[in-house]
Amino acid sequence: MGISFFPNIPTEEIFSAPHKYKVNGKLVATKPLIYGGSIIDDFYLTFKDGRITDYYAATGQEALQNLIETDEGASYLGEIALVSNNSPLAQADTLFYNTLFDENTACHIGIGNASPSTLQNGSSLSEEALLEAGHNTSLLLVNVTFGTEDMKVVGMKEKGNDVLLMEDGEFSF
Repeated sequence: MGISFFPNIPTEEIFSAPHKYKVNGKLVATKPLIYGGSIIDDFYLTFKDGRITDYYAATGQEALQNLIETDEGASYLGEIALVSNNSPLAQADTLFYNTLFDENTACHIGIGNASPSTLQNGSSLSEEALLEAGHNTSLLLVNVTFGTEDMKVVGMKEKGNDVLLMEDGEFSF
């Protein structure tokens, strides 16, 4: 037996699902997003209590709006993933114009559906149990890349203690 794991291939990410209502802040994308045949570029998303409350794209504003308005869950996060700047795909410094490949070239958030695999025995949980755990549901999951060479990521443990996850774009563990 063993531990089931469902990565994207190729994969360089460590990912989890944030609590639907506990994301606050502003994310600035560092690479274009290709969505529905459109290029969305030079854009940001602002989150308040998990919901995207403000957004702007210098290129592809209408496509970004359509993405966020797909359904109720498309205005919340389903994933956050960390990718080292030293990963082979990040080092390629290439835009593949395909979200499934581009997501592995940098850290990213997933707008929309959360994967049950981020919870222990999540695949066997009911929809109600997943919602109670703070998982988002949506018809889509679209990944938006972010990160810089000097990026620092600090996580917060349940009791409020900080833990350094990344420094200068590299994992610290």
